[in-house]
Amino acid sequence: MRYFVLTYNSRASGEPDIKALDDENSAFVAVKEQPSPRMKEKEVVLFRLDSVDTLRKTHFRYFCTGAEIIDRIWEVLEQLPRSVRIQLAASEA
Repeated sequence: MRYFVLTYNSRASGEPDIKALDDENSAFVAVKEQPSPRMKEKEVVLFRLDSVDTLRKTHFRYFCTGAEIIDRIWEVLEQLPRSVRIQLAASEA
């Protein structure tokens, strides 16, 4: 397992900054070295995962546009059984 420090700014376009580290101490130092986020649009997040590919799969919102996230949500909803979709729609009404 590796540690990944991800710095994300929701107002910036492009990929987030990702720093891969091999040990826990280095990861915590890297997080502490990040400037304190003063805007709620900026996030500094520490992950412990096997690879960047896993990070992209499990936390895809950091790598997609808003439209792509909505498309993925629709794909998941469309795979739900019709009875579940009806219940979801009824609970929102």
